[in-house]
Amino acid sequence: MRVFRSVVSAVLGGVALCCLAACEPNPPISDGPISLSVTGQVLSIAICRDVDIIEISAAVREPGTEWVEFFNGTGELTVTRGDSYDLEALASMLTVTVNDDPMVSERTEVDVFIQGRKSSQNLYTSLKIGEDGQDGKWLRGDGTVGVEPCTS
Repeated sequence: MRVFRSVVSAVLGGVALCCLAACEPNPPISDGPISLSVTGQVLSIAICRDVDIIEISAAVREPGTEWVEFFNGTGELTVTRGDSYDLEALASMLTVTVNDDPMVSERTEVDVFIQGRKSSQNLYTSLKIGEDGQDGKWLRGDGTVGVEPCTS
């Protein structure tokens, strides 16, 4: 029995060591450097750091409902801190597979995931629009609201 335990321990230790040495960790996701704004029914997204984007996906839901993807675009887009885009502008710069205008209200939750060329550039935010994200104000990923999309 001791031999069996020793063999199992050695095998498991070797597998763990191989995974640690060879496997890349899950890409980091930064929660917050994306801001959202709604003017009328037009949703705008601002990116609050420099990113070389290869994919943007976004989904919405009302409380108690399933997430519905409303935008997915791939390609190469370099953005600098503070750049903002509405969905029409993003669609003109990326190859888009989903582009539906989401119906947004004060209760709408929006998820945005941006995949960067490097995994360290991946960004994610999930925000509830609420009254604060309406009428051209920016709802920032850190929960603050302002006229400018990014804090200094």
